[in-house]
Amino acid sequence: MNICPLWKAASTAVYLKKQNPQSTDDDLFVELKRLKPHLNDSDKLIGISKSKEILFLPEYLTEEIKRELDLWDKIEDTSLA
Repeated sequence: MNICPLWKAASTAVYLKKQNPQSTDDDLFVELKRLKPHLNDSDKLIGISKSKEILFLPEYLTEEIKRELDLWDKIEDTSLA
């Protein structure tokens, strides 16, 4: 997996979300398609997911949420293998 497209998608999604916090995932995806047409849809979707982790405030990260994020990471790791 090439990490560079993911980083481009995630960093752009973070920027877009900071510019317009009310943006939905669909809004971000459409804007990423417009701004980064060279990225594939999978990289855009994963980038949006990663941007949420980057923007997530640590004080809201409860143990329950940490366990759920870990579970999703494990599912993602097994599906990419």
